This record gives sequence, C-alpha cells and structure tokens, in this order.
Amino acid sequence: MKSGFYAPALIPPDRPVAELLREHREGLIADLGGREACSTAKLALVDLIVTAWWQLESVSAYLMTLSSLVDRRHRRVWQVVRGNYNAGTGAYRNSNGRTCFGRGAARVCN
Repeated sequence: MKSGFYAPALIPPDRPVAELLREHREGLIADLGGREACSTAKLALVDLIVTAWWQLESVSAYLMTLSSLVDRRHRRVWQVVRGNYNAGTGAYRNSNGRTCFGRGAARVCN
C-alpha cells in the first residue's frame, strides 16, 4: 500500500494558478539567496508560506464575490470572514519580527 506522499500534484502544472504559485515560490527562494543558500528546513518553510498565502488569497477572492460580509438574519459576520481574518492576523503575528530568514550570516530564530 502506498503512503500517498509521492502522489501527483493536486493542481495540474499547466494551470495558471500553478504557474503563479511556482513564481511566488521561486521569488521567495531568490530573496533568500537562491536554492544553494537555502537549507532543507528553509525550503520546507517556503512551501508552507506559499501554501498559506494561496489559501488566504483564495478565501479573500471568494469574499470579494459576496454581496455582503454580514449575515443580516443573525446579525453577525459570516464564519468564513472571521476565519479569514484570524488566518491573516495569525500569519502576520507569527511572522512579525520572528523570522528565521535573514540575509548574510545565519541567525537564531526568536
């Protein structure tokens, strides 16, 4: 029985979103000094960052299609609005001043 770890990508590589994700990932790696300067751990973090960015952007795009962010019947914001806000602020809080990515000499993460 296969574990599924080496399963094919969920997004076909010829789709525009796959190209956008690839460009974003390669841009982050270039900002870190290139693939040669990145450890396996940094590359794993880049993959996580790109995945979180894509999820946040996808939900934000969906929210822009809604006529209102508020459920008027129950007088509250939709749950997806609250979840998207929490994801965005959580990502900001986790990255604000506490990053392992730095140019030059290796640093210890805060």
